[in-house]
Amino acid sequence: MIFIIQISNSMVIDILKGTNRIKPIFIQDDKIRLIRDDSNNSIFIKETQADAKLKKVTISDFSTSTVGIKMDAYGKNICNFFNKSTENINKGSDALIYTECVGDLYKNSAFLNKKYILIIDLKSNDPKGFHLQMKSTKAFTQYVKAILNEFFQPNDINEYELIFVLFSSERKIKTYTQRKNNKYGRVERINGFKYLNCYALGHNYDFHLKKIIENYCV
Repeated sequence: MIFIIQISNSMVIDILKGTNRIKPIFIQDDKIRLIRDDSNNSIFIKETQADAKLKKVTISDFSTSTVGIKMDAYGKNICNFFNKSTENINKGSDALIYTECVGDLYKNSAFLNKKYILIIDLKSNDPKGFHLQMKSTKAFTQYVKAILNEFFQPNDINEYELIFVLFSSERKIKTYTQRKNNKYGRVERINGFKYLNCYALGHNYDFHLKKIIENYCV
């Protein structure tokens, strides 16, 4: 599923500043667009599994040029051409988001005008294997990048940096209070794979993009 940020009058915003190059790659359909909450420029990432404890995460302060994809919209596999029985290569994360840091929020920030690709996964219980899904999604972004560079010039896709974010309701911190006061978590690594481990507990399901970037880039 692809979601495109919209303003209050429902006009679809062009993506990828100054180029509008990535938009033609993905299908355009109202039923697969995620509407933006214009009051705080937020988007919503939802977990559709019935038994999931973590149902939704809201991330605010996105630019109007943001675009994203719900990677499991058409099933668990990224590509139907790949062998489903081959481990790790074909399962995507929950969300893939292209965005840039613009506006007053970043006016005095080191991240002003920087562009990011966020690969995001939501896990309610044991997050085992999530980093493999993120790696598979990363490979998908590399394919998108190759398509843009091959067929859509000029573009600014090479300026985008990857950020990997896990939102989980199960974390290895001793008390609920500690987790509640530290919802942006910390950078962790699995065999050298870097990701930001965020805690979505209680009512702490609302996050800010700037804080995510700051915590990932420390």
